[in-house]
Amino acid sequence: MNFESPIFVNIVLGTLYVLLAVAVVATAWSAFRGVRMQDPSERMQHGIPTRRIAWLTAAALLVVMLLAWLVGSTKAIYVNGKEYADAFWLRISDMFIYSVAALLVAAGVCVAVSQIAGRWNSKR
Repeated sequence: MNFESPIFVNIVLGTLYVLLAVAVVATAWSAFRGVRMQDPSERMQHGIPTRRIAWLTAAALLVVMLLAWLVGSTKAIYVNGKEYADAFWLRISDMFIYSVAALLVAAGVCVAVSQIAGRWNSKR
């Protein structure tokens, strides 16, 4: 197989760019609509500060991604005999790998804590 010039690579890349643009636009529209349509009385629901939790979650995501980018490696890698040494893109790829791993661990911890707290509260 010839890995230097795969078939349909331009179609795949074009599709990925279109899907990325659609996802960014949909996310921005959804966030704008959610903020604009939210009633000020909905900041607290059943004693839970939902708006504060949403902002803290977004801030935590950005902090995790920034820290993952700072920790990312700039060491050149070889793929199919070709060297890739662009430090920015190497850090970006590490950022996504590290942030996904960190958020999966955080989600697992949250699930475990909620299960333990639920069992502890049901025994009371």
